[in-house]
Amino acid sequence: MLQTDLPDRLTQREIDIARLMVAGLSAREISEELVLSYSTVRWYLKQIYGKLDAHSYEEAVDRIEAAQLLGAAKSHSRHNLPTPATTLIGREAELDDLTGELLQPESRLITLAGPGGIGKTRMALELARRNLPHFPDGAYFVPLQPLRSVEDIPAALIDALLIHRASGDDAVRFLLRYLENRQLLLVIDNFEHLMAGVHLLADILAAAPGVTILVTSREILNLQEEWVWQVGGLEVPANDAEASVDAYSAVQLFAERARQVTHDFLLADEQPQVVRICQLVGGMPLALELAASWVRHLSCDTIARQIAANVDFLVARASNIPARHHSIRAVFDHSWQLMSPEARHVFSKLSVFQGGFTYEAAEQVAGASPGTMAALVDQSLVRRHRSGRYDLHELVRQYGAEQLEHTGQTEAVRNAHSAYFAHLMLECGIDIKGRAQLAGLNAVGTDLDNFRAAWIWAADHRDYARIEQMIEGFYWYRNHRGRYNEVFQQAWDRLAPPPGEEPHPTALKIFARIHEYRHAPLPDIERAYESALQAEDGAEIAFCEVVLSFALADTFHDIPGAIQMLEDRLVHPNQEEEPFYAALRYAALAGAYDQAGQESESIRYAQESLERLRAIGNDILVAWANMGYSWNEERRPNELQEVLATFQEMDVPPGQVMTLCAMSRAAWIKKHDLTQAKQLAQRAYEIAVDINFVMGMAAALTTLSAWHSLEEDYTTARKLAQRSEPYAKDTIWQGAPSLAASMAACGLGDFEVVRQFFSQYGQFRYGPWDLDLVAALMAHDGYPEKAVELLARRSPNGLIYRTQGWPLLDRLRVDLQARLGAEAYLAAWERGASRDRDELVCELEAYFKTEVSRHE
Repeated sequence: MLQTDLPDRLTQREIDIARLMVAGLSAREISEELVLSYSTVRWYLKQIYGKLDAHSYEEAVDRIEAAQLLGAAKSHSRHNLPTPATTLIGREAELDDLTGELLQPESRLITLAGPGGIGKTRMALELARRNLPHFPDGAYFVPLQPLRSVEDIPAALIDALLIHRASGDDAVRFLLRYLENRQLLLVIDNFEHLMAGVHLLADILAAAPGVTILVTSREILNLQEEWVWQVGGLEVPANDAEASVDAYSAVQLFAERARQVTHDFLLADEQPQVVRICQLVGGMPLALELAASWVRHLSCDTIARQIAANVDFLVARASNIPARHHSIRAVFDHSWQLMSPEARHVFSKLSVFQGGFTYEAAEQVAGASPGTMAALVDQSLVRRHRSGRYDLHELVRQYGAEQLEHTGQTEAVRNAHSAYFAHLMLECGIDIKGRAQLAGLNAVGTDLDNFRAAWIWAADHRDYARIEQMIEGFYWYRNHRGRYNEVFQQAWDRLAPPPGEEPHPTALKIFARIHEYRHAPLPDIERAYESALQAEDGAEIAFCEVVLSFALADTFHDIPGAIQMLEDRLVHPNQEEEPFYAALRYAALAGAYDQAGQESESIRYAQESLERLRAIGNDILVAWANMGYSWNEERRPNELQEVLATFQEMDVPPGQVMTLCAMSRAAWIKKHDLTQAKQLAQRAYEIAVDINFVMGMAAALTTLSAWHSLEEDYTTARKLAQRSEPYAKDTIWQGAPSLAASMAACGLGDFEVVRQFFSQYGQFRYGPWDLDLVAALMAHDGYPEKAVELLARRSPNGLIYRTQGWPLLDRLRVDLQARLGAEAYLAAWERGASRDRDELVCELEAYFKTEVSRHE
């Protein structure tokens, strides 16, 4: 009988072999497929037979299929754990023990400590992957290696969690708030150079009882909550005479890596020398891999002798040897001595790259040639991936950085790195705004660490020309992918002038992008606008006018002022304005007219914007425009589904969230399917939470609140409206929670809430939904005829709006007919249907001013 926990007892290598067994491969074919010796495969088969209680190959396959072991081994938890380039060899006992430790409630901070190259990161990732089912909210890998300051740790955690922080939020407070109710695993890699930031881990543990932290570091953290696990080398044979030398993990790793560079490598031919190499390096995985790379050029005996010449040095505690290198420096130094001068020159310069690089980048920044890169790859100092990108192991990169520092060229090479990626970002920004936008977005995403390093270097050196090259690319990447907003705040922190001094025009551009959808100080946005006018920067003029229109309409409730500013530019166009921003101006006008309740004008400008964006080829902004257009026009029932498909194809989470909210409203407006409407809004909310898209969270929660009101579940509706308030603050959805709460308050008979909302936001907008609530308030206040007029005015041309089908309104109409009589009711309805909208708005504003005074 198979044990139910058997999938957890199979090692990863055994699972790999089991899959090939089920696929019909023989033992010999498995050895070729996995690049293992035949004897090693046979050894693994014995282990599998024993665990399955099987006596033959066929019986084992039957048991694997019957028990669905391979399916049971899969995990569906959320995570960002990188896929390892190679299989893990060894570490089974340690991983089993660590799993037990990891799942103990008191072991919420575990540090895998050990020297560089010992395999801490690989173990941490494997441990996290195996235990994903135990963390409902997932496991997230946080590489700290690119960071240079402890102040950047919170931003690194936020970025790894794939969430979006509004620029004004304190990063630590936001992070702790996000984590406090989650059950997840944080895998924080390479902490040793940021030891001054360990207090943040203690703060996380205190604020978030469901969070477990797994840290890799060359130095223990010395925190009270810490459980230290010293990571040693792989298992090494005591001597080469042992019968099962190839069962030791250190030997297996060396042999497998040797076969990767020399396919006909046979362990049996050089077994004693391989054992010696494993002993010399103490089973250290990185040292074994680097040593195995020389099999292509040197015999194992020569490799062993070369390492042996420095074995004392490997374990020495000499004061002039950096601690992080003391156990592997001999391998690096030996590689360095055998490199050509050209290879040394290039290798040291490659250390400035963060998170990988392309050949073109290596050529431009480090002066690499195809031959030099091939030599470095052959020596395992540089890794080349199937994608064609290169990277350096962190220890190798740090060694290269030391060598670069010795040459005195670090600053010059970092400058070249920043220049290269600034120019690349300029090209990506152009692509993102045009027909190649998906390629541009993906290019930025692939090299985010390099772009960020280039951006910060430019800000630190106040290289405004370089920052100008990068602004657009970073801005539109942030908007479309819903993350990485921190770069603008980080740049502003470095470029903001002392009190009393004027900011540089480029710094003002950054400021405008931080505050575009928030409550920006109007004088500061106007300064950015004046700066753009003085520079005759057409694109920036248009951008600032769009931002100013948002500020006027959403913050200061001056919709006519926003419309006039935007339309004035149409009458007096800027000849330098690029078509992209001209199209956005029309989109902003469509939004302003929509807020003003002038639907025909809104649709006209939306159509104009749509046509211009199509001509540019910007599919993402076309989708945004289509979303607004399909919301206003009833004749396009399938438009939103097409919009959602575009956002999914282009990987635009914010667009997905807002489209799902629009689809939710359309499901009710067009199909009266409240069940589907709630499901769509809930899905929107979940995506928004995943990336912490606060405006989307506000939109989804207020939409859900409305649907609960339509079901007359007013208590739930009020709670949802209240939950949305902190997310809507300082965004264009700032009034939505109060509106949703007012709808719920109508149902609960709390009309003071309704009165307060319209007293505060009444001048902001009188759409059909709003007028229904005002009608209910008028009826409550003793003005039944005015209530009927508003109910008539709310449905021009017979269009179906959100509140049609709301039982409260049905009861209100019956009550008003009874109170007025049929003739008076009909007369009031006819008056309301013919009322001029502007006249009605002025009357209502006057009414609410009087009511505020009367109730004070």
